[in-house]
Amino acid sequence: MRLTALTATLASASLSSAFITGFSAPAYLAAGQPFSFNLTTESSKAGSNDVAVAWGFYQPTLKMAAGYLNSVGDYSQSAYLGPSKSNVNDDIVIEGTVPEELGSEQYFGKEIVMKVAVTSISNTWGFVATQGWNATLRVERMNGVIYVKSGERGWAENGNCESI
Repeated sequence: MRLTALTATLASASLSSAFITGFSAPAYLAAGQPFSFNLTTESSKAGSNDVAVAWGFYQPTLKMAAGYLNSVGDYSQSAYLGPSKSNVNDDIVIEGTVPEELGSEQYFGKEIVMKVAVTSISNTWGFVATQGWNATLRVERMNGVIYVKSGERGWAENGNCESI
């Protein structure tokens, strides 16, 4: 009986181990409107305790296609993740609002880079890490229903920001 209970406990623990591998967001965003984006996850033996997510926007240039190193860009926002949104094997839905400023002539109708960073504590040794990803979106009059995915290889707090 004890072996069965232990096996069930270990099985449920292994099912709840996952880590965040990127994000997906609407291909089109409308200034001032609420929107949802998804943190994508993948099963893992170790998993992590995800603390928070931060995101922002950056207008790409030829010299800086993906923005500044270790930056989520302008008009940043954040949300707490915590235990209820850590180690889950399904996408984690995050609610935000598109900044009003993105409706200006500088941004409207143009591509922007959405940058997302997640701070986590590893379950193995308790290392704290911030991992980030980028995706190219467009500012339009309505939020899109088609989602685009970030690159699988993101940037780390001690890494280089990659072009998309």
